[in-house]
Amino acid sequence: MEIKFGDRLRAARGMAGLNVRELEGLSGVTALGSFESGARERPSVSTLERLAEVLGCRAGWLLDGSGDPPTIEEVRAAVASVREKTGVLVVEGRPE
Repeated sequence: MEIKFGDRLRAARGMAGLNVRELEGLSGVTALGSFESGARERPSVSTLERLAEVLGCRAGWLLDGSGDPPTIEEVRAAVASVREKTGVLVVEGRPE
């Protein structure tokens, strides 16, 4: 079974302890569910870069699995950093 972008996105989001709406709020990227479901296969470069930044992983790994996957510590540290920098707290899927 081929592991796709949406699968890696879901895995990294899970390591971060975020639901789809929470990640959308932190990243500013919408329609993440369509990537995870496979309805959309490839993100734009700017979307890929933003998701990689928020999730603390390399864009290449997120897109096509190249390189090492992030550790749970890397993912959680990146999410905490983004929250601190942006001041975005997510409550019930809505940025506040």
